[in-house]
Amino acid sequence: MHVSRLGILITVLALVVNALLVWLIKIIFQREQYTRERFAFVALTSLTGLGASVLAALAHNESVWGVLANVIGDWRGVHPSPEPAHFSDHVLMVVVFGFLLYSVSRFYEKWDGAVSERQYEKQRLREPAPLVKEGLHEAKRIIKREASPPLHSPMQRSFQSALAGPQDTLAWHIHARDRGCLPSPRLQLDRDRGWHHEARCWIGINKRSLDVVAIRCELSFGERAPAT
Repeated sequence: MHVSRLGILITVLALVVNALLVWLIKIIFQREQYTRERFAFVALTSLTGLGASVLAALAHNESVWGVLANVIGDWRGVHPSPEPAHFSDHVLMVVVFGFLLYSVSRFYEKWDGAVSERQYEKQRLREPAPLVKEGLHEAKRIIKREASPPLHSPMQRSFQSALAGPQDTLAWHIHARDRGCLPSPRLQLDRDRGWHHEARCWIGINKRSLDVVAIRCELSFGERAPAT
């Protein structure tokens, strides 16, 4: 075979990326059946493979489509005649990759498909969920063969809350923190280190004035008092 090993690698990457892109498109059109975590995993894998293909093609000084044409020609018995890629080919590859990266990222940010219980809790607590982190989390789950996270059902959650109260799904002082933060987005209370059990209060800061603020919690999700 006259095609270089790098050319074969680019071809394999291109085939894998194409398969992943088809899977990604399927998820987009059937997103009511897939969670945001699954979309993040397929998107991250696709973009990583595509980026590797572009970098390998640039190192090979050929375009991805030029490498594929040479591999197909060599497989058919035609001696490949690689031609150095033009500057416009390099620019086009980078532009295509950048466009896909932007489009996928925007679609992920505005995700309107199925919602897992894990995603619902993150949104409710305003926890960040970057695409890379969520994609790696889903990859780890798949590797460990863990069960998929259950889908969030608003009706089921309302029914459970009416029967058992909020303490069955989340600690009462976490609910108190949420009720204190939601009316005032200027408050910043660290979910892991802001709770002081002895004083039964959250201690944080006002992001605008940088003053220290305390929220005293009672079972009635009660009183707010400034700390000095």
